[in-house]
Amino acid sequence: MSVGDWWENVWNALVTKVKTVSDFGESVFWSEKYDVVNFPAAYVCPTGMEGTPVTFRETLWNPSFEILIVVENVNIKSGMIAVGKLAGKIIDAILADRTLSDVVHNTECGPVIFHPRGLGRGTEQHWASVLVRCERKQ
Repeated sequence: MSVGDWWENVWNALVTKVKTVSDFGESVFWSEKYDVVNFPAAYVCPTGMEGTPVTFRETLWNPSFEILIVVENVNIKSGMIAVGKLAGKIIDAILADRTLSDVVHNTECGPVIFHPRGLGRGTEQHWASVLVRCERKQ
């Protein structure tokens, strides 16, 4: 399997894993390019893929993703608590199966960032992101 095909499988596996968090229902998307229609929502966004040579014939591939989470709540404290708990549920789901059903060798989560890129500041939307790094030996 090519690295590009494998990377697509990793992205699909992460979206599938986030969909297991029942709070989101069908509001899990492959990119932040989708509009927020229902709350809460999650967006699984690729951020890069780094290849580190191990030997002349082996490379350790590490794709990374940012999972954006958004809730809507007029109360700042309640909104932040809700988005923080959803971030925790996503982390729990991923760490319960670090191989993403044998798609990767390992998955690490963190850090969690509140209001990444200034999203949601000054609105009733509360955002958090979970950074995810996956690993595959080729």
